[in-house]
Amino acid sequence: MGSRDPTIFVSIPSYRDPECQYTIRDLFSKASKPERVFIGVCWQADPEEDAACFLLEPPSHLASNVRVLPLHHRDARGPCYARARIQQELYQDEEYYLQLDSHYRMIPNWDEERIVP
Repeated sequence: MGSRDPTIFVSIPSYRDPECQYTIRDLFSKASKPERVFIGVCWQADPEEDAACFLLEPPSHLASNVRVLPLHHRDARGPCYARARIQQELYQDEEYYLQLDSHYRMIPNWDEERIVP
């Protein structure tokens, strides 16, 4: 790992949940080092019917830290399927891996609190 901060991958399956966008915002805003946080979302939704799920965008300097796998909600096969797709298609060997639901709120400095040397 060297002297750089270890990276954290956060896996989030979201089925038509407008709270997911706030979870993403919270992950970044409450991390002590948001640049090391990478988020993979399997967004199971209808882009038109579920427009309320996509109102917020991540901070522009962290937009590339959010990896999205869009899946129409009619093709959804449950959270285990979505988690497997996230792991296979979005995870890029970050040092730490965290699985969350789409409606979480974090504690301040959660990234430092969860990584104990």
